[in-house]
Amino acid sequence: MKNKKKLITTIASLALVGAISIGATLAYLNAQSQQMTNTFTPKDGGKNISIELREPNWDGYNFGEGKNPDGSTVNPGYEGDAEALGLNEAKEFSPGDVIAKDPTVKNTCGQDVWVAVTVDKTGLPSYASLNWDKTKWDIVGESGNTVIAYYRTKVTTNGTTSPVFSQVTISDTATEVAGFDIDVKAYAIQGENIDTLDAAKAAFHTEFDSIFPEA
Repeated sequence: MKNKKKLITTIASLALVGAISIGATLAYLNAQSQQMTNTFTPKDGGKNISIELREPNWDGYNFGEGKNPDGSTVNPGYEGDAEALGLNEAKEFSPGDVIAKDPTVKNTCGQDVWVAVTVDKTGLPSYASLNWDKTKWDIVGESGNTVIAYYRTKVTTNGTTSPVFSQVTISDTATEVAGFDIDVKAYAIQGENIDTLDAAKAAFHTEFDSIFPEA
């Protein structure tokens, strides 16, 4: 079979040489179509998705204010009662206090996104509790040190989530208290082609596998 295949190839080549040798006397009818240029334009001009995390009742920073405030200082431009902000109340808390803290996320890009928030409460004492919004958020790992909250629906452009929680309550039965920290961080992935919360959870794991568990 190998010899036969080689022979056929050789004959075809010789025939081509023969055609070339008389090609000067031949002209074939021909035609060609117009060029089709297919342009693909990314959504939102190819910009990356973007979000903002704010806690207005904690430090007085609303969306668009400050340069990525980290929750450690009060907004100097806050026009309300700064002493009533959670940040100031938390500086000298007592048993029975209810302290405002309301982590909320805004979609600041030109396309829908899915949002998730991690809450590190490693140092949260047993006498302090958070009032999770389990209606709008799917709360995972509430009993552990790191809680993951997935917003149940996509957030549209310029849309905001509800607060993951809105207050920290210090038990009025606490007989001894000490300081503690709560760390909050927000994440977002595209909403396009990700149609369900389960699919979004899987996508969060794909993009941030060290943070979000396998769905």
